[in-house]
Amino acid sequence: MDKSLRPSVFKRLLALAIDFILLGILGYLSGFFLESFYVALGQYGTLFGSAIVISYFAICQSRNGQTIGKRFMGIKVTDPQGEYLTLGSSFLRAFILFFPVMNVEMISSMGNGMLILAMLLTLTILISIYFTLVNNSRRSLHDILASSIVTFSEVSEFELREQNDRTTKKIMPIAVISILLLSMGVYQRLAQNTIAQMLSVKEIIEQKDGVLTVNGINSNTTTVSHLGEDSRTYTSISLKVRIDKKSEASNTESSYFEEFYEIIQNELPESRNVDLVSITLFYGYDIGIASKTQSVTKTFE
Repeated sequence: MDKSLRPSVFKRLLALAIDFILLGILGYLSGFFLESFYVALGQYGTLFGSAIVISYFAICQSRNGQTIGKRFMGIKVTDPQGEYLTLGSSFLRAFILFFPVMNVEMISSMGNGMLILAMLLTLTILISIYFTLVNNSRRSLHDILASSIVTFSEVSEFELREQNDRTTKKIMPIAVISILLLSMGVYQRLAQNTIAQMLSVKEIIEQKDGVLTVNGINSNTTTVSHLGEDSRTYTSISLKVRIDKKSEASNTESSYFEEFYEIIQNELPESRNVDLVSITLFYGYDIGIASKTQSVTKTFE
């Protein structure tokens, strides 16, 4: 495809940024009326947000090939014959593009059983970036699977050799990366190690009253050097828990702290030998296009 007929990656990203700014404003305003609902969604908030994003792009681009951002940048989405996408194709294109990006973190935090799915979503993101960089047409994974292409608004005719965007030579590196990532997912799924112990802590805490989800539990090692002195290595464990009571997310004496610390000590033996354990309680929501949080942290040395 002639380069003069397709917009640059920069223009496409700028159009995307405009759309997400508008969607972010919508999400922020809706939070005034739907805060309780968003909070109750817990870790699944990004699923709701991605549904809004996917619907927006699918409907707009099936009607005239443009979202507000694309219209502003003078670009459009069509099929290889220059016709607008059907609603089904437009939905597929938006789903492949946005669902992995907006939900991979949430799915990877759901436990050992979801690690392989998280790896698949990560792989989808990497493949999308890869195709954008290697294809002269700048068609990414979502364009190839939905049989679409992005051109300038005024373009009415173009020649596209679809097979050139998915030749064996281009697909081979993807196969290698896929095998490596999925192997890592299988290994982490089966291995009984610190990761499994941390997931056990997560599962126990998420069963407690008032807990919506554990957003993260990590083991960290930090080396600090002081001028004229030997460096020292500090070890720590950090826990971040989403709760449904706003008052507890500002209470430094919350009973949650002692309760969660005891669980960490019992389920994670290495916690008894670290320099400190940091526990953060937070109230709020994250729907991908907007978020609001209030938090309090307590450290055990």
